[in-house]
Amino acid sequence: MYNVREIAEILKDLRPTFRMKDVRSVTPEFLETRGIEGVIWDVDGTLMNYHDTDIAVEFRDQIRSLFREGPGRHSILSNCGEARYPQLGKMFPEIPVLRGYTSPNGPILRVLEQDRDSHSAGELKRILDEGRVLRKPSGKLIELAMAHLNIADKTKMLIIGDQYLTDVASGNLGGILTARVPAYGRHSFPVAIRVSQRLEQALFAVRHAFSSRTVTTV
Repeated sequence: MYNVREIAEILKDLRPTFRMKDVRSVTPEFLETRGIEGVIWDVDGTLMNYHDTDIAVEFRDQIRSLFREGPGRHSILSNCGEARYPQLGKMFPEIPVLRGYTSPNGPILRVLEQDRDSHSAGELKRILDEGRVLRKPSGKLIELAMAHLNIADKTKMLIIGDQYLTDVASGNLGGILTARVPAYGRHSFPVAIRVSQRLEQALFAVRHAFSSRTVTTV
């Protein structure tokens, strides 16, 4: 749970750096021109329908090519449940799938890479007994992802997602570039999530109705 101070920090700025029609805007030229070396991707609503099993066919080839060939180092960071997390590892063998946890000794990063898990079942049970899943929005998750991708310069790091309050807020809290895409396959989401998406958009509109800061459309 977030305290009042943390909520105020999250809501302070929900504006993305870039506004995109969909993820097809993330071309090699886009990344190279802006010197972006690392990309964090959301999954559901960004790359596919809710809890689907593959990237949407419209941009599957382009995104898979980016994951395999670059430019940049790519990773997946999702707020999915524990059961879906290993599924994402199988769905994205080309890049690391990241997950954060709290612990008495500080945050822990779990990594699935080529279907290899950085933590054993016993280690995960101990982590969850002592702590909890670290979910977006979180600047700490951004720090963990950057460290794993070996990128120190925040101006060279980008997060892409469909949600202001999770994806964009995480990037803003972490001080990196952010890109927001409209939710893909909105019809596929449970009703409760669709309602929260509408509320989030209304909150963003009210919060930044008179903002003078430019958001780049690509």
